[in-house]
Amino acid sequence: MSEDVPILGIPALRENPFKARPLERGQSGLLIGRDEISARWTRFLKARNARMILLIGESGSGRSSMMRCVSEETAKSVHLDMFPTSEHAYKILHEIYVSLIGFDVPSSTQELVSRLVNETEGFEGPLPLISLDFSNVDGKHLSEVLSTLTAPLERLNALVVVVLSTEQRAQWPNTLVNRFDHADIIKSLDRDQIKELCETRIATSSKVSWDISEQALDYVFEHTGGAPSKVMRLMRDMVDEERANPRQIKYDEPQEE
Repeated sequence: MSEDVPILGIPALRENPFKARPLERGQSGLLIGRDEISARWTRFLKARNARMILLIGESGSGRSSMMRCVSEETAKSVHLDMFPTSEHAYKILHEIYVSLIGFDVPSSTQELVSRLVNETEGFEGPLPLISLDFSNVDGKHLSEVLSTLTAPLERLNALVVVVLSTEQRAQWPNTLVNRFDHADIIKSLDRDQIKELCETRIATSSKVSWDISEQALDYVFEHTGGAPSKVMRLMRDMVDEERANPRQIKYDEPQEE
C-alpha cells in the first residue's frame, strides 16, 4: 500500500480477523451497530408477537449477518438465501416446512400450508424466525413471487422477515409493501461503530488491547462510507499489508526550546 495509508500499529495476531463473508449463527458478539433492530426483533420472538417485516438496506450493509445472529434467540429458525429455479412459491414453502417440521411434506400446497399453520401454533418458547434473503433476484420478479406467498406467510405464528436491497424495494408496488407490518432500514455504520467493529475484531485474534488511531479511523470512514462489507475488506487488506511489511509509526519530533 502507498505511504499515504495510515499505519494501524496492530499487535501480534493469530490470524487476520477481518473476513469479508457474513456472520453465522453463534457470532452475534461480532455484530456491531444493529442493537436497536435486533433487540426489537428479539422482543417479538420471546413475547410470541407474530410479525411480517421488511428489512431494507444497501448491498453489503450486513443484512444477512443480522438475520443469522438474531436466529440465536429462537430454537426454530429458517434462513433461505437460494432462490428456486422453478415453482418458486411452492419450493420456498417446501423448504420452510422441511426446516421447521421434517421431510414428510404433503404433496398438496393447501395441506402443506395448513400443517405449517398448525405446527407453528403448537411450538413452545420463542416464535420461529423465518427469513427470506434473495438478494440476487430481480425486484419485480421477487415481488410477483411474494405476492403469492404473502397470504400463507401471514397465517403463520412466526416472525417472518423478507430481506430486500434498496434496488429491490424500489421495484415493489406499495400494495405489496403495505401487507407487511413495518419496514426496518439498516443503515451504514457511523465513526464510533466503525471504531467498535475494528477494535472488536482485533480483540478476537490478540491478547493485547488495541485502539485504532483517529487518523486510521478517518481513513477507513472516508474510503468506505461506513458500509460494513467495505470496512471489512479495507481493514483485511490493511492488516495483511501491515503484517507482511511492518512500518514504524512516525512521531513528531519534540521542538527545542
